[in-house]
Amino acid sequence: NHQIFELEKRFLYQKYLSPADRDEIAGQLGLSNAQV
Repeated sequence: NHQIFELEKRFLYQKYLSPADRDEIAGQLGLSNAQV
């Protein structure tokens, strides 16, 4: 699943995501930030 791959890749580089990062990723993946 490409979405999961993108998330895992992001987490490898940045273990802790700020709320803004979560919002950005959620937007890119079409998810709510509660799912990220």
